[in-house]
Amino acid sequence: MLNPYSFVHEKKYFQVISSGFIHADWMHLIFNMLSFYFFALDINGGVPLEYMMTSAVGQVGHLYFGLIYFASMALGDLSTIIKQKDNPKYYSLGASGAITGVVFSFILFAPDSRLSFFFMPNMPAPLFAVLFVVFSIIGGKSRRTNINHDAHLWGGLVGFIMTIILFPGILQNFIAALPGLFHF
Repeated sequence: MLNPYSFVHEKKYFQVISSGFIHADWMHLIFNMLSFYFFALDINGGVPLEYMMTSAVGQVGHLYFGLIYFASMALGDLSTIIKQKDNPKYYSLGASGAITGVVFSFILFAPDSRLSFFFMPNMPAPLFAVLFVVFSIIGGKSRRTNINHDAHLWGGLVGFIMTIILFPGILQNFIAALPGLFHF
């Protein structure tokens, strides 16, 4: 698990990756893996993200997909590490930062897609992203759950930024698609 105290004071840097392979329980693991499957591999019978990446840049798209996943996992924890570096009792685990990075990368590639999430109805993907960010910010300020909302927020941001860096022109395509998306 990620323990920011031991990451900083004992130099256990591997924790930003190893923590992404452990989950609190079966539901946590299943939720993350289903999210990964739907956004990275299937997307409701549509075009998978990794295919979109290889279509855009060739075989290096596979490498870019992995880079976005692992960078979102590792860098998504930085905020938590900074906030909790002197708290030896704080632990975090799961691949949520990586999964959110993949989701936000997908949204850049397919802004015209429509997404649903539990209580959120079928909506344009960019609106889903905005609501997810708002929910993560509010959740991060709340101390009522053990969910690392900062990892969701920063993992998504890393996935978004890395996609823009690795795929020149994607931000312009995303922005150009926005005006026609908000019809319900």
